[in-house]
Amino acid sequence: MAAKLLLYAFLAHMVPKFVAFPFFIPFVLASMGFLIYAAAKSTRYVVVALIAFQFAPFALTINRELSEIESWGNKGANAAPMKGVYLFNGLGAATIDFSHCLWSETTKVAYCHLPNVMALYAEAGVDLEKAGFQVTADGGSTGPTKEEMAKTLPWHMFWLFYHVVHHNRFDFYFNDDLTEAQVYENVCLALTASPSPLAYLFPYGICTTATIYPMFRMSTMVRDSREPPTWYRNTYSQRAESIFRIYDGIQVSEKQKRAGGTVYPAKMVFGDGYRLEPLLTPGKDGRAVLHEVALKKALKVGGGKVVMREY
Repeated sequence: MAAKLLLYAFLAHMVPKFVAFPFFIPFVLASMGFLIYAAAKSTRYVVVALIAFQFAPFALTINRELSEIESWGNKGANAAPMKGVYLFNGLGAATIDFSHCLWSETTKVAYCHLPNVMALYAEAGVDLEKAGFQVTADGGSTGPTKEEMAKTLPWHMFWLFYHVVHHNRFDFYFNDDLTEAQVYENVCLALTASPSPLAYLFPYGICTTATIYPMFRMSTMVRDSREPPTWYRNTYSQRAESIFRIYDGIQVSEKQKRAGGTVYPAKMVFGDGYRLEPLLTPGKDGRAVLHEVALKKALKVGGGKVVMREY
């Protein structure tokens, strides 16, 4: 029975990952229900408890105000080349706090556990373009359309995607000048990801590079010459030549050719990617600097109310 349940668990959790987002969500929920049904009566409560644990991140949700970002943002070590809190422009998210990313000086790689560093707008359906944002990220054939991305999406969908199903970690492989990084998205084992106690034993998590969806494939992030810089994430959606090619492994050890230094579009249009604009960054004297222009724009979206996890 234990072996059969283990096989059921593998199929129930792996099969939905081959279904395009967001259509895999019903498959995930259905597979969890099937696991409960398939379990023997003597172990059913254990299975229910394990499944409930996967939804624990919803219980850790807290509401924040971007108007009070100085009280809760930029509190990490800021060891990575991208420092402080940045505002998304081009992708309908909210902010990302790079100060909590792990950094390896030897390999020049930054590791960012996305559920712990990203905040999402609390209100769905807000027109981002009216608030002064652009829509330039392309989710590809498996992601939201341009019209859908022009408005803030329900944060619950992101939460289920990043916090429950995939436990994503972003890896940034930097060049020697720390001006450009190749970005790889990873899916991490839930037991080694926050809020599991094992996350303290595995700070990097036990993860594998995601290659299933076109939007997960390797992309490039470059900075401009200003201080603090604006970071540009290019080629957000990588379209494979055929459906069979999207399962090709990414050669992380060999790396792929870089985009070419700090090359980025002078004017971004839909399909180019998105910008990360400085919102709260470390100053030269150690005190955080609040960037009022970015904050004023962020406050136009649902009053600047965001949903996030307590780090």
